[in-house]
Amino acid sequence: MQVTARNISSLPPGTHRAERCLYLRKRDGHAPTWIFRYTISGKQKDVVIGTSDAVSIAQAKETAVRFRTMIADGVDPLAAKQERREKMRNAGANVDHPFTFADLVAEALPVIIRSKAWRNQKHAAQWKSTLEQYAMPSLGSLFVDDVTRDDILSVLEPIWKTKPETASRLRGRLEAVFAYAIAIGKRAGGNPATWRGNLEMFLPPITKMKKEKHHDALTLDQARLLFDGWRPPTSITACAILFGALTASRVGEFVPAKWDEIDLRRKVWLCPPERRKDGKSYPHRVPLCRQLVAMLKMLPRNSPYVFAGHGGSHISKETPRVVIQKKIGHGTMHGFRSTFRDWCAENGKDPIVAEKSLMHATGNAVVQAYQRSDLLDARIELMQEWADAVYPLDSIEKES
Repeated sequence: MQVTARNISSLPPGTHRAERCLYLRKRDGHAPTWIFRYTISGKQKDVVIGTSDAVSIAQAKETAVRFRTMIADGVDPLAAKQERREKMRNAGANVDHPFTFADLVAEALPVIIRSKAWRNQKHAAQWKSTLEQYAMPSLGSLFVDDVTRDDILSVLEPIWKTKPETASRLRGRLEAVFAYAIAIGKRAGGNPATWRGNLEMFLPPITKMKKEKHHDALTLDQARLLFDGWRPPTSITACAILFGALTASRVGEFVPAKWDEIDLRRKVWLCPPERRKDGKSYPHRVPLCRQLVAMLKMLPRNSPYVFAGHGGSHISKETPRVVIQKKIGHGTMHGFRSTFRDWCAENGKDPIVAEKSLMHATGNAVVQAYQRSDLLDARIELMQEWADAVYPLDSIEKES
């Protein structure tokens, strides 16, 4: 009886043909097993592909195609598999204990997490979640040494067009865990998840699958129009938006700002290292223009947070975006960073000073090693010019 996906469970004990050279062997007390049976040099040989609960009929057929291609090229599949196992044994791998993809992920992830030295634990959680959700269902029970490029494609293809960003990250994470397996001798041969010279032959570039979406930025005139309604700003959220825009900082940096980070005498805000996206271990000095100094002097100090919300904490990080879009129809806080950078370029401002103002690293590792100054004096001048361009000083009460 011909084997199909529907009749696997109902087949009687025995060896049943699925297609040329591919058979399903059923024995009482054992899981049904896929067998690749072939004859080479006058000898019949069997290669075990895997059990039917771990390897689908489609995957078994893909493996059979690969084995038939090997035979056509003069390569004995069984001999090749035994040779791989011997290489792994010589490398110190325990080949007698089945090492599955699930085993690999469990072993590799802690090592990868340590090597990445992520400051935010959510990255580790995202790696684990992505692999478990998309790769584990089809790869989890497969032996690491048996996973092929076709197996990787079967994981990526369903989401390559519909979820391109996720698919791209998943591919990179698969490449990393298989690289680990190769490094410790638990996989012989190449990495099935590499892009160049491998998956790129079968999948379109991810850049063709998605339209790059930049943060919605206001033009300078639109920003001026928005800020003209706040003379002076009368709400905490308006103050927060102005603070973020006039310092060109990120929402996650300025919304949680505390009063003990603000030095009004020196006109500097010290953004603490735990909120620095660039990973530096010391505070980032951010110039406070005259407009912001005047605004901050007007704010109450009944909370540790500059932009206090309800419940003793700061306002939500989403609140500025909601208010901007309600007022102007579009735009994000991050978009003000783009507006600032465009203004710098259009007005011939020093690009290094502009990048430093955005808390970006500048130059390669050698340049960074010699350029240790944060260029605060130059940034003070630049940020005041930016504030005067987008929010003139007479927009709020002048400093006393």
